[in-house]
Amino acid sequence: MAALTLGACFPLPGPGDQAFDIRCPVNGTVSFSDDWHAARSGGTLHEGNDVFSARWTPNVAVVDGRIVQRTGTRSGTAVWLYGDDGHDYFYAHFQAWEGVNRTVQAGDVIGYTGNSGDASGTATHTHFEIHPNGGAAVNPYASLSAACTNRKTTGVSSASSTEVGTERE
Repeated sequence: MAALTLGACFPLPGPGDQAFDIRCPVNGTVSFSDDWHAARSGGTLHEGNDVFSARWTPNVAVVDGRIVQRTGTRSGTAVWLYGDDGHDYFYAHFQAWEGVNRTVQAGDVIGYTGNSGDASGTATHTHFEIHPNGGAAVNPYASLSAACTNRKTTGVSSASSTEVGTERE
């Protein structure tokens, strides 16, 4: 019975969900759910997971690579991280960027949790996507579950992580 209750509150990633070896993108207490492909306005589907955290919580590079800052009507203040691992990572709705376009190491602060773009008026969060080999987005839930529940502490070049509470909403 306990396994059923645990599964209802904290579902484990499915057997087909790939977990990429990344750091948690938000360096603080977070909550998130598997909201991949949830319906969005205009008939679109959500192509990432929203990682909820307090405004101004540092967001970090999940892998070594190069960041490019972007702004958009939907994404607001955003960052593309072109990872040295061959994959691309997208962060949206930042309150602000940290620094400029540059080469980063995993753990470098790249921005701060907010609700810019079409997230204005919603709870502060970072929209996070993974694009394997630069292709279409895949569900990042398994990666977030692994990275944010079992925080990596090697290679940290910014404020250290705090305990995390991952919640299924």
